[in-house]
Amino acid sequence: MKDENKVALFIDADNISHKYIEKIIDKSLEFGKIIIKRIYADWSKISNKENYKTEILKFSLTPMQHFSLTSNNKNATDMHLIADLMDVYINKDIDVFIIISSDSDYASVINKLRENNKFCIGMGETKSVQNYKNTFDKFIALDDENDENDEIQNEQKNYLIEQKKYLQKIILNLIDKNQEADFARIHQELCKKYPDFDHKNYGFTKFTYFIKDYIKDKNYDIIKKEDGCTNVLIQNSKDNTSNNYNDDLQKIISSLINKNNEADFATIKSELCKKYPDFDHKNYGFTKFTYFIKDYIKDKNYDIIKKEDGCTFVLKEKSV
Repeated sequence: MKDENKVALFIDADNISHKYIEKIIDKSLEFGKIIIKRIYADWSKISNKENYKTEILKFSLTPMQHFSLTSNNKNATDMHLIADLMDVYINKDIDVFIIISSDSDYASVINKLRENNKFCIGMGETKSVQNYKNTFDKFIALDDENDENDEIQNEQKNYLIEQKKYLQKIILNLIDKNQEADFARIHQELCKKYPDFDHKNYGFTKFTYFIKDYIKDKNYDIIKKEDGCTNVLIQNSKDNTSNNYNDDLQKIISSLINKNNEADFATIKSELCKKYPDFDHKNYGFTKFTYFIKDYIKDKNYDIIKKEDGCTFVLKEKSV
């Protein structure tokens, strides 16, 4: 998110401990300038008032009071927060809405905001219902994993396994469509499915390290694009060559040698592109077509000959 984004922050103190306030502010600042900072509760009933007061003053939060009119009016704070949130949406120019709660009562209003092209971020504890987490564009867990009980930890492990399975689908779909999978696009697609995805949950400080670890035993290569910044995945060059082009490439080379006693590199490439218009040697990790051919023939019965012009390369069958 860009720094100029205007952020509105709404904290449901009935459902979130005061100990998370500093972390909430720090995380929220990553998404832009916080224009509105409100914290909601029935302060006449909430415990640890002094602790909340300290955090409210420290971070200049605006406390919002809503008295419960009945003994069982547990949704009073939720309704007050939702009403204010919609008022801000209608009357203020806000780019990002951040809702802090582990309560799924806000799902409908979040969906309405997203329908109107607002970026919605949720923060809450790990115990939050998964369907509620998925309502947001991004969900951030506030509690330390070390504080979780065994049951929650096991659920989290299974959830991480599920994310990795879906990651494989994303990579394959992108490569099938574009011949490569851009790291940024992988991250974007993963977060669409799992708004609470965070590579730090896997122990990596950067998404790049997460991907490098994920593919270490898989059939992918990492290629850095010419801009020096963009990383993409391609399928391993050796396997791709043998799977997709091996038969036709061999036929082209054999046909040219039978006809001309040699196979000119430029003609090989021209014939290959006729068969596969989207062929690009760079998708296999080679900066030049010459290197692609050298790799292809290294275990085959061909020699590379440089012609007298010093520029033209041809293949010839090795003499017996």
